[in-house]
Amino acid sequence: MSLQPTWSMEIPQDTAGLGQQLLREDNVYRLTGDEVNEVLHADEFYELYSVSGRGAVHPIILALVTVFQFLENIPDRVAAEWAVLRIDWKYALHVPLGYMGFHHSTLSNFRKRLVAHGQERLVFEHVLEWVQGHGFLKKHSKQRTDSTHVIGCVARLSRLELVWETTRVVLRALRETCRTWYGQQIPAVFDEMYRERRSNWRMSAEEVKAETQKAGTDGYWLLDLVSERGPAMARALPEVAVLEQVLSQQYERQEGQVRTRRPPIRGKKQSRARTNQKHGTQRNAAPSGWATERK
Repeated sequence: MSLQPTWSMEIPQDTAGLGQQLLREDNVYRLTGDEVNEVLHADEFYELYSVSGRGAVHPIILALVTVFQFLENIPDRVAAEWAVLRIDWKYALHVPLGYMGFHHSTLSNFRKRLVAHGQERLVFEHVLEWVQGHGFLKKHSKQRTDSTHVIGCVARLSRLELVWETTRVVLRALRETCRTWYGQQIPAVFDEMYRERRSNWRMSAEEVKAETQKAGTDGYWLLDLVSERGPAMARALPEVAVLEQVLSQQYERQEGQVRTRRPPIRGKKQSRARTNQKHGTQRNAAPSGWATERK
């Protein structure tokens, strides 16, 4: 991908006019928009991109959104939505009110690009120093705020969202395809837990860790259930295969114990037989809290 001259040094007139009416002068996003050109410069990103190829979302936009994710404690999908929906973010990002944003996977790819080139400190240290200098990291005063930690926090949230969403999609496919079996085998509380997209991201690092562990345990329980008790049409669903792949990338399972991979494997596919070997011996033991409740 190539770096295109898509960063606007000035805040677009429509965004500036509305933002200055709505946002206090000391608002973090208004201050970011007003001062970002003093903190980040396009030439700092040149070595991350080739001179030709499809134009990328400008890295200044992606760098700012990544820091905003850390401040707001939200994953990639939510951050991509807020870049479109929130006027204060558009003011900070120097984009017009009609800006339609980017796909959420762009943020993950940007983090990978930074780490691969060893540039995460170069980019984020400037922004974090500026944010800390204005007192906007007080609520994180007991946490690390270096660039590596920021990237790690955001990545962990997005990993949890991935597992949650994949499990939700599998349950929906099973419910639509095998309704009778679903009603007999899937506990009502489990169905309720994953029926809607989960969006409560006001979690501490400890809560994210616990929820990630629980999501993996739930996902493997569901895979085991489908594999051993599910009808042929359930086992053949492509959504089930996707869940199997996602879990094998994000977790490892030995002797019935599910552990989060550190760091997670990306882009590595495993066969169904190999993955099933890792499922261990404690199969179909429903996670605590809903083991005996059925629909």
